[in-house]
Amino acid sequence: MNDEGVIFAYYLNEAGVWENSDLSTVESYEGIKTWVHLDFKNENTKRWLYERSGLEEHVCDALLDDDTRPRTLSMNDGILLTMRAINFNPGEDPEDMVALHAWIDNNRLITMRQKRVRAVEDVREELKSLDRPATPSEILIRILYRVTYRTDDIVSHIYEGIEEIEDQVLVAHASELRPKIASFRRMLIGIRRFIVPQKEMLLSLQGEKSGYLLDGDKMELHEIYEKLMRIVEDVNAVKDRAMVTQEELNNRIADQMNQTMYIMSIIATIFLPLGFLTGLLGINVGGVPGVDNGVAFWIVCAIIVILAIIEYILFKNKKLL
Repeated sequence: MNDEGVIFAYYLNEAGVWENSDLSTVESYEGIKTWVHLDFKNENTKRWLYERSGLEEHVCDALLDDDTRPRTLSMNDGILLTMRAINFNPGEDPEDMVALHAWIDNNRLITMRQKRVRAVEDVREELKSLDRPATPSEILIRILYRVTYRTDDIVSHIYEGIEEIEDQVLVAHASELRPKIASFRRMLIGIRRFIVPQKEMLLSLQGEKSGYLLDGDKMELHEIYEKLMRIVEDVNAVKDRAMVTQEELNNRIADQMNQTMYIMSIIATIFLPLGFLTGLLGINVGGVPGVDNGVAFWIVCAIIVILAIIEYILFKNKKLL
């Protein structure tokens, strides 16, 4: 078959070294430990899964599903996993977490993705530096480890961003902070949507009795689960801090608006009687006093100034200014 859907494929050779290969070569090593990473949107991948992988049809359907929540499903001949990883692809939002599907049995690990997953690339590089052969079970645990710790990096970044906003709430302009805090809250919502079920998936994986995960790997899995639990707690804590910061920002905006309205009210109150006086003297009818007097204008100006001073003293005494 055409191997366009194969991102990479490895098999454990006789010397105990993971050797990069193509899919057809990996297929020929029956019973040899293999790791195949596929693009599940490629038509060749779909054809290989259904026709040559040896997996049951409903397993293939699950591996090709691109809109699933994290879960694990144990079967007689292997374990099916679905997980979500932080999206580090250029131009995309980190909280738009990418799906990573996996199938593990005694001798092979099949991982599938639609978009690039940084955690898988990290593990691939680690294989090159290992001084001993790794098992498919260990490789899967390493992927879960990388997925979890890269999630922790993003949550820590959000935490630092919220702290910075908290420091700026009293000094920075509200229009600058509101988009930032809205962005962080959106990221938290998107991440929490998947890491909570992912925590349950890891817990379920710890209880597997099928033997496809080695005991030593299960101990590592427990540490990953504990780490993800702390991440979930951190996400909830940061979410609460973001809400408090948002409320403080809204209160500050409301206080600024109230202060502005108060000043405008004082100004309007001061000029109301002065405007009434000038309007009364400006009516275009006969009998307006001072029309023929050359100094009447200055007398009116003096009266206006005196009224303004009297009003200022009254507001000051009542502590309105």
